Amino acid sequence: MFVRPTCCWKLDWDELESNQQDFNSLCKVLNEKDLSLILKSEVDDASASTHPQACYLIMASSNSTLLIKPVVMQELMLPSNFPSLSEKTSQQSTEIIEDCLDM
Repeated sequence: MFVRPTCCWKLDWDELESNQQDFNSLCKVLNEKDLSLILKSEVDDASASTHPQACYLIMASSNSTLLIKPVVMQELMLPSNFPSLSEKTSQQSTEIIEDCLDM
């Protein structure tokens, strides 16, 4: 599946232009930094039984589109006991990761 910035005529011109600029900037940064995004779908409780949750890989292409690839559905994920993000991490480790991701 491919994603492109909206061209909806119902948006006002400034909002449409801003949306397209933001989308193109996202594609540019992802390409320049050779990065991808992981997306997790979320659904409200009412439709949870009909729409399974899943994870997707978002990759930028050179023509200002994003490619969406399904990675795994929640039903296929194994339970884990990984520590929650609220647990303390070392300052040194945090600084190293922040420096690596610094754009």
